[in-house]
Amino acid sequence: MSDNLFEDKEAATDATGQEVKKDFQGLLGSGRKFLFELLEIRSNTDPVATKESIIVDIPFKGHTSWILICSIFIASVGLNANSTAVVIGAMLISPLMGPILGMGLSLAINDIDMLRRSLKNFGVMVVLSVLTAFLFFYLFPLRDESSELLARTAPDIRDVLIAFFGGLALVIARAKKGTIASVIFGVAIATALMPPLCTVGFGLAIGKPLYALGAMYLFTINTIFIALATFLVIKYLRFPMVRYANSKRRRFIARLASLVGLAVMIPAGITFYNVLQESLFRKQAQEFLADTVEIYEFKGNGRYENDLTDVHFDKKAGSYLELAILGTEEVPENIINMWRNKKNTFSRLMDTELRVLHGGRDDSEQKFNYVNELYESKKAELLTKDERIRVLEEEVANLGKYAERSIPFDEITAEAKVNYEHVAGIGFSNRIQTDFNKQDTISLFEVRLKDGLSEEVTNTEMTKIRSWLKVRLKDSTIQVNKVE
Repeated sequence: MSDNLFEDKEAATDATGQEVKKDFQGLLGSGRKFLFELLEIRSNTDPVATKESIIVDIPFKGHTSWILICSIFIASVGLNANSTAVVIGAMLISPLMGPILGMGLSLAINDIDMLRRSLKNFGVMVVLSVLTAFLFFYLFPLRDESSELLARTAPDIRDVLIAFFGGLALVIARAKKGTIASVIFGVAIATALMPPLCTVGFGLAIGKPLYALGAMYLFTINTIFIALATFLVIKYLRFPMVRYANSKRRRFIARLASLVGLAVMIPAGITFYNVLQESLFRKQAQEFLADTVEIYEFKGNGRYENDLTDVHFDKKAGSYLELAILGTEEVPENIINMWRNKKNTFSRLMDTELRVLHGGRDDSEQKFNYVNELYESKKAELLTKDERIRVLEEEVANLGKYAERSIPFDEITAEAKVNYEHVAGIGFSNRIQTDFNKQDTISLFEVRLKDGLSEEVTNTEMTKIRSWLKVRLKDSTIQVNKVE
């Protein structure tokens, strides 16, 4: 009896386990079905219409070329004026995407004739865009290095990701039955093909080829990854391959297309790897600075300026971190060695050189020149004109502290108190003035005399003080004013 009861319980347990297993499998099956229906795009794709729409956008002639020229001018004006809204408007009307999509499509379906037309029109597009931007910036009198322009000279990993996923979104939208126009407009803005080309023309116009190279590098990244995304999506959607009557020619075209596609993907992969390495390097550099230099407490007249720090990545020539310490206080060597040891704990900074630049110990004018040189060398990395102005205003304000050390103010006030009984107080400052031809910095003393003095005594006293200060400080340009 007990054996039968045990067998019944075991059978019931097995039946329950089978039901749970069946329910779990059903749940997994339902989940897979839901995800498939959610993400499946092949059934709603129109290969013929997609191919025709891309082919129509490949040529650059007639109306399309004039639209490109006008959009380049608009983008150039927007970049020059630092207007994001104008640049976005130019990107919306720009027809730059056609030949790039044509290259990706032709490689995916083995259409060598379409690839040839796409490359030809792509070359025309680039030359026409750069030439138009060059003429604008060369002839236009205002050529400020705005943040909108400078932002297109140093691509990073985010630009790669934007180009790739933007290309994916664009091709998927073009392949859908009933194209999603809003996606096309959004991708045109996000991938930003036009601003880099305008920046190439700007760099050539002002004689700075490094700007042009950096911008062309960004444009090349966008082009390669948009074409690569197009290639991958078209392959996934299984667009029909171009058929050739000659079997040998068909095999030759297929191999050629595969080689070209591989040639595109190899530099794309190398570019992605290099940009990723630089981004990771900069991330660790910022973490290192935040953990060490930025939290260092200066005891006197010293300050670390993050905006003037040079984070330089170069695997071949060697990377370095160049820190700018402003003021008269120097960071002790043992602290710098501690920073170097801390730097070596970061895997990507171990072989990176750490340079610490200190301000000079001479007069305020030399310190101002030092700050100005640092600013000029680093202004391309400051984000906006307002930020550059803020940095300069802070450094000019610090000149008052520097001037206190170059003018023996304590000695001057002590001597004045002993030698001039009518003096009630003395102030000092550096005043910047200009006649619109040149700018000068003048040492200005302000003297306050005691109340109740006659005009004759006041004038005599001020004359003596002026003569004394010019002789005492050996500077005939010193100005002395009387204040109430």
